[in-house]
Amino acid sequence: METSYQLRRRRALETMRRPQSGTSSMSSTDNALSQTLEQPSAARGESNFSHFPLDLSEAPIRLIDLLPIRESNPYRVECEMIISTSISERTYEALSYEWGHSEASKEIFINGMRFFVRDNLWNALYDLREDSPRRLWIDALCIDQQNVDERNHQVRHMSAIYSSAHRVLVWLGQGTDQGADALRTIASINLELERYDHSHPNSVRHSAQVPWDHIRHMCRNSYWTRLWIVQEIGLARNLRIHWGSDHIEWDDFANCYPVLPNDLQRSITFQLVRQRMARDGLNCFLKDLLETCKGSLCLDPRDKVYGLLGLADDCREGNLTADYSKSLFDVYEDVIRFQYGNFLNGVSVTHEVDYCSIVGFSQQLQWILWHPLPSEEEDCTARLDLRDSPSYRSGDLMRIVGFWGGSVALIGPECSNEISSREERDLWIERDFHLGAGMDIKDEVSSLVESFVAFEATERGRIITFHGLALQGSVELHQLADLTILSDRYEQSTESDVDAGKYSQTRPHLFATGDGDIGIAPREAQPGDLVCRFLHCDVAVIVRSFEFGYKLIGRVVIAKQQTLNWAYGRKYGKLCYSSPEISSISECQAHMTFFLDMATLQLLTR
Repeated sequence: METSYQLRRRRALETMRRPQSGTSSMSSTDNALSQTLEQPSAARGESNFSHFPLDLSEAPIRLIDLLPIRESNPYRVECEMIISTSISERTYEALSYEWGHSEASKEIFINGMRFFVRDNLWNALYDLREDSPRRLWIDALCIDQQNVDERNHQVRHMSAIYSSAHRVLVWLGQGTDQGADALRTIASINLELERYDHSHPNSVRHSAQVPWDHIRHMCRNSYWTRLWIVQEIGLARNLRIHWGSDHIEWDDFANCYPVLPNDLQRSITFQLVRQRMARDGLNCFLKDLLETCKGSLCLDPRDKVYGLLGLADDCREGNLTADYSKSLFDVYEDVIRFQYGNFLNGVSVTHEVDYCSIVGFSQQLQWILWHPLPSEEEDCTARLDLRDSPSYRSGDLMRIVGFWGGSVALIGPECSNEISSREERDLWIERDFHLGAGMDIKDEVSSLVESFVAFEATERGRIITFHGLALQGSVELHQLADLTILSDRYEQSTESDVDAGKYSQTRPHLFATGDGDIGIAPREAQPGDLVCRFLHCDVAVIVRSFEFGYKLIGRVVIAKQQTLNWAYGRKYGKLCYSSPEISSISECQAHMTFFLDMATLQLLTR
């Protein structure tokens, strides 16, 4: 016996499955009208709506009532704005959508006053109107985006806003024929699953009649690549997917997962479905979320962190909060110190973050912050501006631990097209390189140089030399265990010293260790220098013993051993550097302890 809810749901699915006349969510008449009644652009008038202030000492939010269609002018989108004193009222729906890259040129009216929004939001407001006012929370309307203090305040409450909403509306964009086909396919799959009582999903999965390409088209919608939706979908009590004027319940969408082909199950879209299914009873930590969502996109790179705080269980205490007045480097520093503090305070995390792996986490975090959006014109040289940070003058040092990776045995020719010809490289190998009988590394060294010559200028910047970096250590060279290197690099420096630079990019040289590792080092490297490597990353440095301790010479790159196909193993044309894991470190292998300021750590791991 079907309940009344099940009956209504089955009828809705059957209605969705039936093709509509013309099959398009927007009729040809609507299309013609949309071209005739073009929305006024910002050039035709300025917005005269202004947000009334919120009392940020409390937790109020603005809501809008989306008014019904006005028959005399159906393309006039009208809203009324109110202030709600309690987020937990659950009387509203929250919109999850893609901002898009267009200018805010589409006109709507809020409290009778003109306001301009982007195309995708205007389309959502147009199609989401009902016969009575519809109460919504929409970030672009309900937050004064020009007020940084308010923006910080509201972003900190974003998790409560989405988790308290009666429903979260997933907006995939203006209706299309392919979109309507995708939603009808989902409805059909659910009806088939109900027919089999969910007991024979393979009967649906292997059915030749299921048009899987319709769902593939849905999964390619750019909405799914947004970073903010991870939080918006993950925290929602109820979800509904809208595509133009058509919609389907999220649970019906998620029900399809067991019967999908493998490529769809692995898609970023259904990764969100899996995360939502598994969220109950599991702890989500910021480090894991950053790794999982590193491929998601956002316009502001700071949102790579801020967009995940609401889901991270280790951020519930407010010890890491959104602040859009901070520079990108400040955000990097906040996250590193937060993660470092988790270890010091004994906070349990899924992947161990300790003195040995904080370097790898720093490198991972920088990669995430540098790539908020793919762009051929990205200026990587302006990634993190150290001069924006007070860390330059801070004496607050961090302890990190690396492992001895041998000593520099040979310095080879300089890496450049003009000087390092194949003949010179071959001469160096034949004259100086003796790694044991029958071990021929000529091809590997040649491949290394040729790949490095092809580096972009920003990639070569990874090979750096440090100048005037005071280090202290009390352990003799033959007692490598617990070698301590202390960086007080900025304790006596001035801002002008920082501008002049305490490090430099250099023309790198080939080098080899006594253990047979091959790499590229700054020209200041010398035989006898110590090589230090770090877990879970390709960061390696060379350290030199001198009369009063040790000196950090610079960063080096070490190629993977016993492989010739590593030249373009990583994305963005980077070399496939050697990246040691814990299983490759022997218990008796000497470790090196560094105490570094934040700016030095950032330079080493960029």
